[in-house]
Order: sequence, then structure tokens, then C-alpha cells
Amino acid sequence: MISRIAFFALFLFAAHAVRAQTNATPASPPPALTNAPPSSSATGLAGARQAQNLYRLGRYEASAKAYQEALTGLGVSGTPTLRYNAACALYKAGRFKEAAELFQQLAQQADSSVVKESQYNAGCALLKTSEKASASTNAGEEDRVDLMERAGKSFQQALRTDADFQMARLNLAVLTNALPDAREQAKLSRLMSRYGNTPPPRIAEELLRNQRSISQRWPEAESNTTPARIEAFESLAALQADNTDLLIPLRATIQQAISQTATNPQAAQTQMQEVQRHLDATANTMRESYGQLRDLDENADIPAGRAEKAVYGIWKSIAAFPSLLQEDISQQSNLVSAATAITPTPELVARQTEALELTHVFQDRFTKAIPPEGTAQPQNPTSAAVQPSDHLQSNVATPNVQHPTSNSQPFTVSTQDPKPKTLTPSPSAQPLAPTTHHPQPTTQNP
Repeated sequence: MISRIAFFALFLFAAHAVRAQTNATPASPPPALTNAPPSSSATGLAGARQAQNLYRLGRYEASAKAYQEALTGLGVSGTPTLRYNAACALYKAGRFKEAAELFQQLAQQADSSVVKESQYNAGCALLKTSEKASASTNAGEEDRVDLMERAGKSFQQALRTDADFQMARLNLAVLTNALPDAREQAKLSRLMSRYGNTPPPRIAEELLRNQRSISQRWPEAESNTTPARIEAFESLAALQADNTDLLIPLRATIQQAISQTATNPQAAQTQMQEVQRHLDATANTMRESYGQLRDLDENADIPAGRAEKAVYGIWKSIAAFPSLLQEDISQQSNLVSAATAITPTPELVARQTEALELTHVFQDRFTKAIPPEGTAQPQNPTSAAVQPSDHLQSNVATPNVQHPTSNSQPFTVSTQDPKPKTLTPSPSAQPLAPTTHHPQPTTQNP
């Protein structure tokens, strides 16, 4: 039998043990892979492993943040891989712009173990960013082209690093084929943003003014010596290229004017086809002029002169009566000055005939616009553009010319989401296994 003293001692020991167990801090169970947010941010290797777990769970935003926070606990040797994995997480999260910036930074580090992968993935991220560029504004189209060009440079850098990098080669080929259409679409958007609401006669006036400027500047350019001659030709070539582009909004606004004022759909279609033929032929002549100016051809003034005549015909067919009167006065003034200096020539006779015809055209359009009592009738600013004219040279053969349309479909480059590299204290990049042309960065197991 246990004595009362022994029993009491055992009772006190048991009570003390129970009290100690009650006041102790309970042990934390090991963290489980759940969708709950981590209780705290970790740094170093622990933070990197936490980021990997988040990535495997598909929590890419949190994974990217965890990778970046883990950088604070690691030295320089671990930085490239962690930053690379953070970029992969950003890519998967749809934050392509930030991913591209991070990949590009890594691609510029010569001592990085992921240079080639970063160069290639930067191209993929830039392409994804270009697809998100707004197509509703001119700036969006221009940004899209810029991003595509930068993506192409990234793929080229990856090929310089590894000439056998087939994924980079295939995506570069897709991009090279898509860029011309993207540039044309951006140019169309820019031109229509500037001229889309401009009446066709005003566009035609600018077109004629620019084309005449080329003819007026030609003698000085042709008489220059190298290198001034080269600069002068290049300047005229650039002006000719820009002036040729004006045919794009002119074509669109004329078509719109015809459709708005037409009472006979069949007649309107026939009229537009005639206008299209003349505009196509004019565009071909202007491109010929540009090509010869660009190549420093001493006979470039010949196609430039033909282009001026074609543009003059367009302007004359749609010009409003004030512009016609101004041109008629100019023609007559030039004829008076020429006639007092030299004997009349066939050229002067032709110019006199043209001036007389301008007078008749002006009289006709003025009469239609201003009634006898002198009160101006309301006039659609684009109505002059839909008047048929004998000056549209319907006998010119219609070339096969394709122009961009506003509903051009954007190109797509299929990409596969990148996978992060698992971290080891001294990471070493494994070469990519190019099985497709989609981004597939390497993975490493610790």
C-alpha cells in the first residue's frame, strides 16, 4: 500500500506535468501544398522552393512574387535562375510585358546560365505583348509593329547564340512573313486616322502639290554632284513614297462618297471600277518614279512627269470650282508670261487649250453649285468626288495591285507557356530540346 506521503508526491508531479504541457507552444505541422496563401514570405532556397510549389499549383502571380522575394536571400550565383523562373511565372500569369523585360535583362548578362533561353523567351513574350496591343488606335498599330520587330531581334540573338536553335528559327520565319502585313496595316491605320474625314478634293490637292514639288526640285537634284546628289535623290524618293501612300485614303474616301450619293447601285459600281483602274495605274507610275529616284537613275524625271500628269487628271476630275478657278488663273498667267518672251510652240498651244478647258470645267461646276440668284446651295464636301470625268483615262490598262483593308486579320504565332527551372545552389542550364517551335525552357531537379 502506498503511503499517503508517496501518493501526495505523485499527485503533485502529475499536476506539474499537466500544467507544463498546457502552457507549452504546440509544434507546427509541416506545410501542405494547398491553395491557401503562404503564412509568410521566405527568402533564399526556402523561398525558391515555396515559389516552385506555388507554380505547380498554378498560382503564377504568387509564384512570381515569391521568386522575386527569394532573391534577397541568395548570392549572385543563384540570381539568374531565380529571375528566369520569375519571368516564366509572369509569362504564365499573362503579364507578358513584364516577363519580356525580365527575359531581356537576363539575355544581356554574358555570365548568365540561361542566355539562350532568355533570348528566345523574350521573343515569345514580346510577340504575346504585340497581340495585346490595341488595334483601335494608330498608336496601337505602331506599337504592335515595334514589338514584333523587337521580338524578331530576340529570335535572331538566340540563333547567334545557338545556330541550331530550331524553335527560334521557325518562329523567326513566321514573324518575318507576318511583318509586312503588319506594317501595311499600321500605315493604313495612320493614314486613315489623318485623312479619313478629309474630303477627296482636298486630298487630291495635296497629292498634286507634292507631285509638282518633285518635278520642280528635279533639275537642282540632277545637277548636284556626289554626295549632295545622293541626298537630293533620296529626299525626292522619300517624298514620292509618301505621296504614293496618299492614294490609299483618297481611294477610300472616293469610294465612300460614291456609295453615299449613288442612286443607281449598278452605275455606282461601274463608276468606282473606272476610278479604281485609274488609281491603280497612277500608283504603278508613282512606284516606278520612286524606284528610279531611289536607284539614282538620271532618267527618273520621266516617270515622275507621267505621275504628275496622272495625278493632275485625278485632281481635275474631282476639284471644287474655287480650286479650278485658281488653277485656271495660274495657267493663264504663265501663258501670258511665256507668250511675251518666245514664239508660240506646240507646248504653249497645248497649255492654252488646257487653260481653256479648265475655264469650261469651272463654269460647269460653278453653275451647279451657285444658282442664278447667287445663293449657295448646301453642298456635300465629298460630292465633287463622284462626278464622272473624261480625264480618268479609262483606256489605261488595270494593273493587279493589292491594297490593305481595314479588316485584315492579325497574324498569330502559336506559343507554349514556359516552364520554370527548379533551383539548385549552383544552377547549370541544360540545353533545350527543340521538338517544336514553341517556347519550352528547360527544367532542373534539385
